[in-house]
Amino acid sequence: MRHKRFIAVGAVVATVAMVATACATPDAEKGSSDQKTSLTTGWNDSFYSYNDGTVNGNATSNANVKYLMNDQFWFYDPDSVLQANTSFGTYEKTSDDPLTVKYTVNDDTKWSDGTPVDAADMLMVWASQSGALNTVSEVKTDDAGVPQPVKGQVFFNSSGPGMALVKKMPEISDNGKSLTLTYSKPFADWNVDMFMYVPAHVTAMHALGISDPQEAKDAFIKAVQDKDSAKLEKIANFFNTGFDYTEMPKDKSLALSNGAYLLKEFKKEQYLTLVPNPDYKGDHKAAIDTITVRYNGDPMSQVQALQNGEIDVFSPQVTTDVVKAAEKVKNVEIKGGYEGTFEHIDLKFANGGPFDPKTYGGSE
Repeated sequence: MRHKRFIAVGAVVATVAMVATACATPDAEKGSSDQKTSLTTGWNDSFYSYNDGTVNGNATSNANVKYLMNDQFWFYDPDSVLQANTSFGTYEKTSDDPLTVKYTVNDDTKWSDGTPVDAADMLMVWASQSGALNTVSEVKTDDAGVPQPVKGQVFFNSSGPGMALVKKMPEISDNGKSLTLTYSKPFADWNVDMFMYVPAHVTAMHALGISDPQEAKDAFIKAVQDKDSAKLEKIANFFNTGFDYTEMPKDKSLALSNGAYLLKEFKKEQYLTLVPNPDYKGDHKAAIDTITVRYNGDPMSQVQALQNGEIDVFSPQVTTDVVKAAEKVKNVEIKGGYEGTFEHIDLKFANGGPFDPKTYGGSE
């Protein structure tokens, strides 16, 4: 077996990515279906939330896995150029003044439980990201950053600068397959504003105690359009924390896919495994039969795992010691480049903390 391994060193702000390809025979590389392919990658932080659309779940460790599981209206090609994903659906700007965008999901785009992806899922994006339905601006969080629900209040723990400009109720059309957003102001990144995080039917089924997917979607849409705070409170609370888990959930609806891969196995703080989604109809089909992500927070241990053949790929933080250690491993190629990953600090100005003007007699 040929076994070529890589380490990619990339940095925007002092970061490193280390990557290794999977074992493959020459026949497999030519497209033979007889040889199963696999890839094992190392990562520092474990997956902990399927919903990377919340403040708590918005982390690279979650987003990397979700990117393989869920399709969207758009994607970035290998040259980082934005491309429309017409095998998922279409979208177009129908007006500049006011900025108006219409999204339509293809008829054969479905979640892995067979439920169609449609306007309800897009409306969930607006409901959760716009803040238009929130009845409080913030809530208390625990030490892990998980919001603590306030009884009688609606609070979706997420926000998007673009969706926050869509103050008008989105318009559903085309038998529930299309959604039109009208912005109150121009927004330069409108073409990447629609990014679906979780299935609307699963959220509503759990939050409202409804067993039928279509009935759940209809109830969700009605709750949003009526601004039914009692139902929206339940929906928001489940959206915020209902998709958080650190091992394979017993309820498979919490790990649905509409993309190339399915989550097959997840061992707490050890590894997770992804396999091809046999029902995926899009253009970006799985190219590898099994992808395993192994978790280890120690980059030097990751180098050792690479040397032992336990992983093929890993992406640690940049340090001179890690690079030097990797250079000593045989048959490893170190690649340098730029990454699109970023880290952020959230500052609160109205909670009596160190950045609150009231605590020091200053201004924000």
